[in-house]
Amino acid sequence: MQIGLFAFGKLKEKYWTDAFKNYEKRLGKAFLFKEFKEERLPQNPSPAEIEQALEKEAQVILANLPEQTTLILLSKEGRMLDSEEFSAHLEKWQHLGGPVIFVIGSSYGIADSLRQKSHSILSFSKMTFPHQLMRVLFMEQLYRAKSIQAGDPYHK
Repeated sequence: MQIGLFAFGKLKEKYWTDAFKNYEKRLGKAFLFKEFKEERLPQNPSPAEIEQALEKEAQVILANLPEQTTLILLSKEGRMLDSEEFSAHLEKWQHLGGPVIFVIGSSYGIADSLRQKSHSILSFSKMTFPHQLMRVLFMEQLYRAKSIQAGDPYHK
């Protein structure tokens, strides 16, 4: 079963790229990653400009989702799980039959229209993290979840 991550923006620093690629390699060919360009906004965007940009980004995500995708959003407003709970949820989502795609929104978040189409919204913390760090945190937790499922000693 395919698992993927869709995210906006590019990893810029080499250490983030190296860490991400390390986990990507560990996850293997069943992992799908797509990176999208953030909508450009003025220096101090209005709420209407932000909403319009988020909606355009949502349409990009929806246009790129494989059929029968289980869509999981990552947002600080989501539900927090520990690693074992995340692994158990991942296993349930994988049994729904299609790919499981996680989405990290852009710097202004995720459109309400995309939230309404999601199967679940998860949070790693009530704190806000830089998007580059969040990608690496997600990859580590995904690798940990898969290790838990496999009974691998990585998770202690």
